[in-house]
Amino acid sequence: MAFTFETGQDPEAVLEVMRSSTAATWMLDNRADRFVKRAFANDTGGVDIMIKDLRLVLDEARRHKVAMPASAIVAQFFAELAAKRRGRWEIASLMTRLGGLGGKTR
Repeated sequence: MAFTFETGQDPEAVLEVMRSSTAATWMLDNRADRFVKRAFANDTGGVDIMIKDLRLVLDEARRHKVAMPASAIVAQFFAELAAKRRGRWEIASLMTRLGGLGGKTR
């Protein structure tokens, strides 16, 4: 969706294609309206919960000496959101960190 916003595509049209392809997911079906409206501040605490979950996973990976660099980067992205007082936002708000809002962050 970030690419959709960044390139000026119609998000509803893109979602329609995604829903009928292998990209179809529960998250897409249940949260797509929030992506399109950029409505992430719904007080679910998703960012804070994701930070906790990623910390648990990364701690366990370190304990077993397993490298998980992509997860570590994503954990940092979520930490940045929390530092901006977005910890109660849902996890789709990661889009605001990655760009893809046509320069708009709500």
